[in-house]
Amino acid sequence: MIVRIKPHVDAKLKVLFEKLLSTDDRTLPNHYKFLKSMTKDMRDLFMDYFSYTTKYDLKEYEQVKRQYKNNERLLLDSMLNMVTDYKSSEVWKTDNLKMVRGIYLGNMYQIKYRNYHHDPFPLALFLNTYDEAHQNFQAINLHYFLPQFRDYFIDRVLTLNKPRLVSEQEPILTLSMAQQLMPSLGLAFRNYKATEIKVIEKISHQRWKTYLQIDHRRVNFNKET
Repeated sequence: MIVRIKPHVDAKLKVLFEKLLSTDDRTLPNHYKFLKSMTKDMRDLFMDYFSYTTKYDLKEYEQVKRQYKNNERLLLDSMLNMVTDYKSSEVWKTDNLKMVRGIYLGNMYQIKYRNYHHDPFPLALFLNTYDEAHQNFQAINLHYFLPQFRDYFIDRVLTLNKPRLVSEQEPILTLSMAQQLMPSLGLAFRNYKATEIKVIEKISHQRWKTYLQIDHRRVNFNKET
């Protein structure tokens, strides 16, 4: 649910709302106090303003309101997380998706990797970077994650990409975004030599969630080449 009609916010309140939208990790405590002082109607108005100005889907907000109706602390934390998650990602400012050697950076691919150690057919979510000097792609191989965490990770990637998806752009994924979702990516973070990659299928972001239900493969560390 994206607010399409401009909320009625007077000039003084707009200034306060804009300050709240400019929050970062250092200023969170002050903004938390401001949110706590708001009435429920005022919080709804703020989130409507947030949605209208950024095209943010309020579905998550409606869910946490129901989930934390008796826990104000978790509700306010969730509201601030929505704002900071949105702001911490610069993806909506990127105009075009970059293609390198036939691969769109930031997208998911089923690939065959000839120089594999554990997984000859990675389910790779390519990061938005390419090492030209070494001809290496960076990617997250979802086969290294437990199935339930794959769903969580992809949900969060799509959430961070909401601004792009709303404007009908392809999602992208940077290393900083991936580390924000999971500070230690472990073995799932891979460097793939471009010359060793054969693309089997590019998976549209509309199919990411359903593809995870089809591909149940996990890395078998007992089989190495």
